[in-house]
Amino acid sequence: MKLAAVAKSEKSESDTFVTWTHQSIAETLTNDGIEISSSQVGRILAAMNLDVTRVRGWLNRRDDPDFWNRVRDVCGLYLNF
Repeated sequence: MKLAAVAKSEKSESDTFVTWTHQSIAETLTNDGIEISSSQVGRILAAMNLDVTRVRGWLNRRDDPDFWNRVRDVCGLYLNF
């Protein structure tokens, strides 16, 4: 299903917001010729048990220049535990 593929994909580097919203998914699908509302996107994702806020979100923090340093620290703790 195209909706799930969009919801689980990474957004473009040029996008201001890193994570998908129901509205941005609906707009993307509409641009691809699939007319759907953001509320319908939400209902379908809920039925599929997909949460757009939990899809690769912690890896997509382009807006925080110190993020990758913190990732190394946290992952290092887990690897050395």
